[in-house]
Amino acid sequence: MFSTEEFNKYCDEMRILLALHHELYTNICKDVYLEELSSKAFKSIGKRSDWKADCSHEVGRDQTVGDNKISNKSGMISIDNNNVTIKISGSRTSKFPTLEEKLDFLNKKNYDYILGCGTATGEKNNEENLLFDFPRRYYLYVIRGSKIDYVNLLDWKEDQDKKGNQKWQGIGEGIIADIQTKSTSNQLWLTIEKDFCDHFAELEIDL
Repeated sequence: MFSTEEFNKYCDEMRILLALHHELYTNICKDVYLEELSSKAFKSIGKRSDWKADCSHEVGRDQTVGDNKISNKSGMISIDNNNVTIKISGSRTSKFPTLEEKLDFLNKKNYDYILGCGTATGEKNNEENLLFDFPRRYYLYVIRGSKIDYVNLLDWKEDQDKKGNQKWQGIGEGIIADIQTKSTSNQLWLTIEKDFCDHFAELEIDL
């Protein structure tokens, strides 16, 4: 989807758009607001996006750019010394009774790329006479959907929470997938290392 040059241009556009977002809002840019800014950034670098402001899209796909289906994610970034990980939420799988059925469902992705723009916990900057009650740094990342193979590339083990509720964890190189208990609809959560991403960048937001 991106050459390195195109990704850098996309980041430049997102930096400008995020700064405009924070001229109005202190809340983190996510959900449909992130989708819309992403579509505008694509158009600014000459790529066609079909995103529309109707709050309606296919499951897993937020917009199509060219021939590529995109899943826009915000995600939470964790930074421990030089170790950077990304945690993002995925589908709920409680309607599938067995792990095998859950993984088969998850592997039938309706997107080609995950395109994320997340923030790190606690990154808010105070400056003299100004209080910026929002993150001044975003982290933009791209992951090819084909790299996440829930059936063949992850080693799955069953576990239980403190109450004895069933859950599962799959571990692969650079990625951990957790399927939570039925009380949280067996929702999928991914923890991904920075080096697993196809592209990754820090965006400093200047106002």
